[in-house]
Amino acid sequence: MTLAGWDIPDLEALMRTVLRLSLRAELGDDWLKHLPAHVGRLIEDNAKLAARKRPQEQLRGPWDAAGMPTIRALLAWKLPIALNAIWPDPAHAEVDLSRLASARDKRAHVVGPPLGQITEDEVAAMVTRLRVGFEEVRRRLEGEVGDWWPYLASVHSNVVELCWERSSGWAGRTTTLNEGDLVTLDVVGVNPNGPTEDLRYDFRCIQSGGVQAGLAWDESNSFRFEVPRCRTLLVKVSVGTAYDIANVDTAKRQLPVRPSD
Repeated sequence: MTLAGWDIPDLEALMRTVLRLSLRAELGDDWLKHLPAHVGRLIEDNAKLAARKRPQEQLRGPWDAAGMPTIRALLAWKLPIALNAIWPDPAHAEVDLSRLASARDKRAHVVGPPLGQITEDEVAAMVTRLRVGFEEVRRRLEGEVGDWWPYLASVHSNVVELCWERSSGWAGRTTTLNEGDLVTLDVVGVNPNGPTEDLRYDFRCIQSGGVQAGLAWDESNSFRFEVPRCRTLLVKVSVGTAYDIANVDTAKRQLPVRPSD
């Protein structure tokens, strides 16, 4: 999976979650009311645009639609204390966020490379650094303790109900799969202790009454399958590393299946 796909939007989603948690801790449950007017207008504009262009998405509130320009505007106004471990001041945050915005725009609107554009490897390294930093803050704010192993950041699918994010869980309500449908899954894994290239993935599609075999690791994070004839289907994805496949992170969801005849 490339940066042109989901790396930066996934990072935006994580940033929104962490900013919600940290500003709620500092300003209270009504933290949105404390934002300056220009940031509030950006949030409202983002929410209206999302409702018009992506009406199928279920948002918990207008903040869930906030994009990189809105996040930049908010952090220019106030850098939450919890983010001091990532950026010492708003100026450092702006350097990273401006680069992320440029990279995101470049992928959304392909034009000639702008003067001084940072390389793909630099973007990837920055996204990984920020993703790990924000995830560490999220875990601290939500009281998650324990060792930190490779983990799933998100799962993307052509079936909305099989889309998953670490900060919010599974998307949508339980749906019914149709026998014979082609389902795609793209998994985003993060290795906080080493290079992304060390990650290995396991995919399971277990029919009702079926027996789960041992893990079979693969370097690919993309999976495709046709929905078989069965009553229910358990979809399960896991991530580990080539050097430590004992400590894995897993997400799974079981959905009913409608027969073709």
